[in-house]
Amino acid sequence: MKRNWTVLLPALILLSTHATTAAGDYLEPDSAWKVLENLQTAYMMQDIDGFLACLDEDMEFVLVHLDSASGEMVESRWGRDVEEEFHRALFDQAESVEFTLIAEDPGSTPDAGSDGSVEMERSYTLEIITEGDHYETSGELIFVCRQETSGNWVIAEWWDVTE
Repeated sequence: MKRNWTVLLPALILLSTHATTAAGDYLEPDSAWKVLENLQTAYMMQDIDGFLACLDEDMEFVLVHLDSASGEMVESRWGRDVEEEFHRALFDQAESVEFTLIAEDPGSTPDAGSDGSVEMERSYTLEIITEGDHYETSGELIFVCRQETSGNWVIAEWWDVTE
């Protein structure tokens, strides 16, 4: 069954900083920027387990988009389970996935908020090639990362704020 990626991709867009690691080299997620590096690596390797390891169990994805009927910006929200379903399909069907996260200051982590979370903004480019289809997009993402009791960082919220 062929998927229409132009419908699925707004839900799929998530990713990290400009990678400095080779494909397949996951970093110890002991800082927020490293979990974003690992997210990018998981995309490039089409590794669903690596992808899911970057996400908090209660992760929420937020897509901010223009409502064509009202002309207003609206938010659509869903959880980790939906992201897993979309990414399983993407990784299984794509011949190639190129995902690049671009940070103004790669490797830096902003100060933590009062709840200990860190908000990190990234520009991204995403290219997906499937049999007979080629999709490219770019935009702006905001990741809210938090540290687990284990010391590892995870993505708690993922905002696609592309206009």
